[in-house]
Amino acid sequence: MNPPSFVLERFFAQYEFSAKYQDVLECVPCEGILLTAQALVAPGDHVVVVWPAYQSLFEIARARGAMIHRWHVRGGGVVPLRFDVDDLAATCAAVGGKVKLIVVNFPHNPTGCQLTESELMRVVAIARSCGAFVLGDEMYRGLEYGDSPPLPAMCEVYERASR
Repeated sequence: MNPPSFVLERFFAQYEFSAKYQDVLECVPCEGILLTAQALVAPGDHVVVVWPAYQSLFEIARARGAMIHRWHVRGGGVVPLRFDVDDLAATCAAVGGKVKLIVVNFPHNPTGCQLTESELMRVVAIARSCGAFVLGDEMYRGLEYGDSPPLPAMCEVYERASR
């Protein structure tokens, strides 16, 4: 049974993209990740994934024959955890810019790390420069830690984004 259209229309009002409730496929997160990987990832493709990561975010692409490259979180202990966008740029450069998919998850599971909006836009610029798609796992969007404002949805800021 489909939810009433007014519920979805209210949901869409939170985002800056045009979609209609008839355009929505509702699925459990793992299924959405699977469908995205089936559509985009082929054997030999390079996929960059935030690390640590929810297993489906990397394992489905690996099972399809992709080479997985980890964008590691930095810090720990008394040093706050964070993702350095320069590390993402270096990872993409290390494979000659032939990255098919970049997988991000912010607020990050399991660390809670959050990029700033300018860092997110650098991720978009990196993806654009190598022609990569971006899978923005926004499962925890709206649950930002502390005073961190929610980031824009990836599909609002990048034309080759899936969420």
